[in-house]
Amino acid sequence: MHRKSSTQDLRDLLDTVAPKVESALHTVAEKAPPALEHGRAAAVEHGSHLAEALADRLPGSVVDRLPDSVVDHLPISRPRRGRKLLLVGLVAAVAGAAAVAARRVRESSAGEHRTAAPRPTPVDDPSDPLVEPQLNGLRD
Repeated sequence: MHRKSSTQDLRDLLDTVAPKVESALHTVAEKAPPALEHGRAAAVEHGSHLAEALADRLPGSVVDRLPDSVVDHLPISRPRRGRKLLLVGLVAAVAGAAAVAARRVRESSAGEHRTAAPRPTPVDDPSDPLVEPQLNGLRD
C-alpha cells in the first residue's frame, strides 16, 4: 500500500507542478530569441573590436607570412588620430574666424556711433610765449 500512495502523491505533485513548468517554458521560449539576438550582436561588436586590436598589434613581418585567405579577413586599421587632429584644427579655425568677424563688426559699429572727441580748449596763459593774445575777445 505504501507504494500506491507514494505513486499517487507523485501524480498529484506532477499535476500541480506541470502547469507552472509549462508556463515557465513558454516564457523562456518567448524571451529567448530577442536575448539571443542581443547577445549575438554584442558578441559581434566585441569580436570586431578585439580583431582590430589584434590586427594593430601584429607586426608587418607576421602579416606578410600569413596566407592570403587570413590576410583578407584582417580588419583594416584606420588612423583615427589624424581625423581627431583635423577636427580640432577645423573647430579652432572656425572659432578664430568667428572671433575676427565679431571684432570687425564691433569695431565698425563702434566707429559709426563714435563722434570726434572735442579738442581741449587751450588755457590762455599770459606767461606762455606761444599763446597769442586775444584781440577784441576773438581768437584766430
